[in-house]
Amino acid sequence: MKKIGQGTNDPGNPRSLLAAEAQTHLQDAYWLLLHAQRPDGSIGYWKSTRSDVPLTAYFLRFLAGASEFIEVDAGAVSRARAFLWQCRRKAARGWLSIGDPVKKSRVRSERLCRTRTGYNSDARQ
Repeated sequence: MKKIGQGTNDPGNPRSLLAAEAQTHLQDAYWLLLHAQRPDGSIGYWKSTRSDVPLTAYFLRFLAGASEFIEVDAGAVSRARAFLWQCRRKAARGWLSIGDPVKKSRVRSERLCRTRTGYNSDARQ
């Protein structure tokens, strides 16, 4: 199914111009995020900060949505999924604590990896 303005090349059509501009911005955002991805598949807010699980999950969602309009690197998707899967496994074993340094509980870690991000790493496709 085509989105509004997608696949139209008529320069007089304002939706075509808007779609072309939106695709350019999408491609730019994709390029920036792809280059921010770390070798383990995660994303951090800055290069100097540690990996952020919720941000990595949102990155994965972005890639899924962007794939409807631009070509997305399957390797980037695989690495992000693998990172989230490892996060979930570590949290389940109590090896990973995320967030509040005072409350480093297994329950909190698992909840952050699974539910707060809205991404269920069990649903590996």
